[in-house]
Amino acid sequence: AACAPARVVASDQPVSSIGSIAVADSDPNIVWVGAGEPWVIRYSDVMGDGVYKSTDAGKTWHHMGLVETGRISRVLIHPTNPNIVYVCAQGRLTGPQEERGVFKSTDGGSNWQHVLFVDRNTGCSGLDMDKSDPNTLIAGTWQVEQHTWAQLSGGPGSGVYVTHDGG
Repeated sequence: AACAPARVVASDQPVSSIGSIAVADSDPNIVWVGAGEPWVIRYSDVMGDGVYKSTDAGKTWHHMGLVETGRISRVLIHPTNPNIVYVCAQGRLTGPQEERGVFKSTDGGSNWQHVLFVDRNTGCSGLDMDKSDPNTLIAGTWQVEQHTWAQLSGGPGSGVYVTHDGG
């Protein structure tokens, strides 16, 4: 069942790859997908155009923004409040950009806050939440830039970050 939303988004929306799928624990009708191929191994990887949300278990989809994030590695939904959503974005990787890091919405995706930004060369590579304390999240960051001639991986932006206040 988890693959069905990805097929619907890929065939009904202008996106050809899904990096993350999340279903709300508190309401399984709420499904989020983050677009873009997150595990970068070659320059021809497919970019995404942000996040999509369904409130009817994948029957219909709405684009919820974050267009320039390029690659979304993880979408997390708060276990008891489905209006709180986190997005872990790697970015487009072809050069410096602001749309990398962790984004948070407290209103179901209408508005986004950039809650973790390391620098223009570093994106979020992984994100997890302590479901017994959803204000505790751990984010991995990866400094990476990719070109046709090279992938420049690692650097001072790469690291692990923890928040105990929900970002």
